[in-house]
Amino acid sequence: MSQSTFERMEVAKRRAASLVQLRTEKSQAKRFEERGQQLLAPSRSLGTVAIQAEALKASGVQVQLLDSDLLAHWLAQLRTLLSEFQRDSSTILDPTPGVDARALLWEPLKQLPAKIGSALLESWQVWVRQMVPIISADLLEVLRCVPALSSSVREIREIETAIKIAAKSLPDSKESVAEIGRKATRLKELWETLASGGIPMEVVSFLREAGQQSGVPHERLTPSVLEWFVKHNLASSLRIRLA
Repeated sequence: MSQSTFERMEVAKRRAASLVQLRTEKSQAKRFEERGQQLLAPSRSLGTVAIQAEALKASGVQVQLLDSDLLAHWLAQLRTLLSEFQRDSSTILDPTPGVDARALLWEPLKQLPAKIGSALLESWQVWVRQMVPIISADLLEVLRCVPALSSSVREIREIETAIKIAAKSLPDSKESVAEIGRKATRLKELWETLASGGIPMEVVSFLREAGQQSGVPHERLTPSVLEWFVKHNLASSLRIRLA
């Protein structure tokens, strides 16, 4: 066999080896890309959750519903993952040798932001409920019938609606939390003004009947009811109409 034949064989072997190496590298690159995608979504979600958690913490909202053991476990897991990757980047392709990484690592990691977010949301909603006064919808409807109070009732309902909407999702800044705090304070002020000292049931009954189309019989306007209207500067709201 001539020398040139040996040379051609060696060239062919090298080319074959290069092709194998290229395919291996291409396959490995694809696996690296897949791992990157598996880490990208949860890392972005965790970044968002971290901002929300910081907003709550900075505003004094107590977050007591997080599973500290779960967080400690994942913190250790991710630190190990990063350390191994820095030592040898190929470890990211098989981070749990001999064990199904999808079940042990990737799927739980994908679900982690939602679990943390759920705990944060529950803590946020507990805080909002504590900030908001208990308002009787029935009494509010009764007070709405008093022309001089209707604007305050309308504002109360608008604030209640705004707070309920805000409580459905996590705030993303300290200012967002502060805004709900201001709305809750305003709500307390309005409600205390309307229901200060409590409203006697006799007055509530009178207002409820007065709000109906048929009106209220004159004998229901007792001295104590009239006194309540005068005390709250609402006497001018009273009108007499013949049936």
